[in-house]
Amino acid sequence: MIDHIMCQQSSAEAPGPSQPCWTDERGRTIMPVTALLSDAEFDDAGNPTRPAVYAPGAWLIIRAETPQADLIEDPFCVLVADSLRAQQGQSFVLANRLSSDTMLAHLTPVFAGDVYPFGQAPVRIKPEWVIG
Repeated sequence: MIDHIMCQQSSAEAPGPSQPCWTDERGRTIMPVTALLSDAEFDDAGNPTRPAVYAPGAWLIIRAETPQADLIEDPFCVLVADSLRAQQGQSFVLANRLSSDTMLAHLTPVFAGDVYPFGQAPVRIKPEWVIG
């Protein structure tokens, strides 16, 4: 499945109902998510030494079977990823508007069974917005 990761400035701009997940008129599944730039760190005793850093804005994943041109062209689309390629440990970023220094640590929640190891798996980061 192909996930189109969208980011808008505020939750007031985010489309759709405030439900955990819904489907649009084209059968695409939409889920609000939180984007982490870096996870919290803890010492050996389990005490926090550094808080998690969250990305600002309202984040959504719009899932479809194939890349969706209308979503890719949307200025709020910041990343397009292939969940099957991620599960197989392959390069899974199909398109990216994020700079390498703002690459996500992870999104939460995720669709059941998904693992996007941003920063751990082979990730192709391109300086320009390119599909492929």
